Amino acid sequence: MERTSLLNKSSYFLSSALFHFFIFIPLCFYLYTCAPTIGLGDTGLLVDGIKHFKINTHVNNHNITVILGWLFQFLPIDNIAYKANLVSVIVGSTTIALFYLLIYKIFRSRLTAILSASFLMVSNSMWWHSTLSEVYAVNALFMVIALYLLYAMQNDYKDKYLYGLFFIAGLSIFNHVLMGALAVGAAVALFYRMIENKKECVKIFLFCSLFFLLGFMPYLLTFIKDIKILGFWGALEWASGGDFKGIMFKGTLSYALYDYAYLIFKQFPSAFLLLIPTGFYFLVKTWKVSKAFLALMIIFVMISWFFMFYQTWDKFAFLLPAFVILVFFGTYGLHFVLDFLRKKKNIFLNAVVAVILIVSLWFPSYLYAHLAKWGSNPGSMWFEKYNNTHSHNTHKTSEYIANPNKRNYYDVEEFADLIFEKIPHGAILFDDDSRTFYPLAWYYQKYYQKRPDLRIEMVNSWGFDNWGAGESGFVKALRKAYEGDEDFFLVSLGHPFNTFLNNVKEKGRYKFKKFALNDSRWIYKLITAKEAGVLADHTHNMWDEIGLGSPFTLDLKKSHILYAREGKVIEQAMNPYGEWWVSDDQIFFGTQNIGGEIGFLFRFPQFFEADVEIKFTMAEDFGIVEIYLNNKVISDPIDLYSPNVYFQKITLKNIEMNKGNNILVFKVVGKNYKSKAFNVGVDNLLITPKTEEAEKES
Repeated sequence: MERTSLLNKSSYFLSSALFHFFIFIPLCFYLYTCAPTIGLGDTGLLVDGIKHFKINTHVNNHNITVILGWLFQFLPIDNIAYKANLVSVIVGSTTIALFYLLIYKIFRSRLTAILSASFLMVSNSMWWHSTLSEVYAVNALFMVIALYLLYAMQNDYKDKYLYGLFFIAGLSIFNHVLMGALAVGAAVALFYRMIENKKECVKIFLFCSLFFLLGFMPYLLTFIKDIKILGFWGALEWASGGDFKGIMFKGTLSYALYDYAYLIFKQFPSAFLLLIPTGFYFLVKTWKVSKAFLALMIIFVMISWFFMFYQTWDKFAFLLPAFVILVFFGTYGLHFVLDFLRKKKNIFLNAVVAVILIVSLWFPSYLYAHLAKWGSNPGSMWFEKYNNTHSHNTHKTSEYIANPNKRNYYDVEEFADLIFEKIPHGAILFDDDSRTFYPLAWYYQKYYQKRPDLRIEMVNSWGFDNWGAGESGFVKALRKAYEGDEDFFLVSLGHPFNTFLNNVKEKGRYKFKKFALNDSRWIYKLITAKEAGVLADHTHNMWDEIGLGSPFTLDLKKSHILYAREGKVIEQAMNPYGEWWVSDDQIFFGTQNIGGEIGFLFRFPQFFEADVEIKFTMAEDFGIVEIYLNNKVISDPIDLYSPNVYFQKITLKNIEMNKGNNILVFKVVGKNYKSKAFNVGVDNLLITPKTEEAEKES
């Protein structure tokens, strides 16, 4: 009997799988078009977050994707980036499969479900974020689950569906704060429901709050962890947008609407675009002004309105949940057309519509594959968005953005191979985060140990705090290389480097020449003072020039910092902890990793020896550091752990300070087993130069 029952169940699942064969198509499609290696910009940043299992509430950290990526790293595949790409493949294909099942549930039409899901599958943003290590496919998955719950509320309302919506709304924020729009939509539905059922309104409210809290709990616990490191206001600032607030709500309404309309066309460059307003009409007619309808519209309008004014190149990523909703609208129009054809039974009309639908599914892939080529023509309508002038000498950004089919995408890998092969030993290369800094430095150097001798630096193109070298840091490095005859390279002479070069005091002094990587790729090499045949000018004040002769205190500030790797830097007020800190503040270096380091640069007018007293902060979440001066270790490991916030002074004897530039580095090498993190806090240096009298006495 049990065996018969088991066979019946197996037969049922097999027949269901065959009937719904389409659920396997998205997996095959996205797997076939998946990128074989690393992409540009944020892909390297995400892979690094996955490898280090970085869980925090920073607005640019996406924890559910990180957790999934971390699990996928256990796959027996050598290619780290490909394993991260597979996360997007699996999540994206699951999203399409669930969308198919949702549409089938609504209309009981396999054809409507297959066509609707296919249009979503080949839409630009959905496809793009399902073939690379990116975070937005998870947002699309949550949106489809929310659509299922909204439809269930509309079709056969039960409070459990509303509770489920609140749970999903809370959980989705753990991946991306933009999904907070789901919570607002759910709140509108709750308000409507409480008016409907005044008797049980308190109970419904409490259960909705409970389910939201259950979903929100991972984010809440992570936020509490971040408070311990950054303080409440610091954690709230970086969780709610931080410096990214500076690019929110930018531009005019007319341009925002134009750009949004263009992006919608790019998602659906076919007859399906016409079905969206048609489908919206039938959706309104079917759903009416119900709580589910109001919740859906609030979610759609919030995401659309906010990110219409969000001025980034990947605006289409943030708008992905809105695009999913647009496809949902379109399915109602599509079903109307198919139902009309079924009733008419006109063979010619059926054939015409079939051809239109086939072309509509084929044309997006054709368009995406040709946009970069068409955009290279200055006379083309696509030139404005796909001209590739930004990176014409290094890689094809336009092709990367335009075409979601990444099956043969090796552009970044090929550029990286050329950089590591051609650039001389010990060189400095400045890149920026929208190009190849993260893939080069945080992927190939970090995980494949490619050319560790190269110093690859990121220039701050956004103007954010602690986001690469700002103008002053860039100019310091440029001057040092010019005078010291160092190999110094830029990936571009365009934005943002041209702005920094134009603002430098010694205009016309710094010239660059092309440095060929191969026949079609090149970067730019600085012509140093020695190469130019001129004497270096040492009269400018690169760093604090301190008169020698007596002990002096150097109160460390952010202006002294050359770089910070694997962490973030702030000038932290220390008033709450006592009066022991100079200027009542310290340099706080927040890092979660061994190997994190912060470098300071100082300049002195002559060589001298000195005793250097360094005043560190100690706390429950501080690590163990080693001190380097000019690439030499000058200290034993120093444990900065203390159960209470206090300080300790470390004195280093007979330290040699060079004439000119001196680089002082604090490198994290571990932590006390009692410590909660690897952070570093340093207040000041007390430098006591050795005098001739002191040397005679010794």
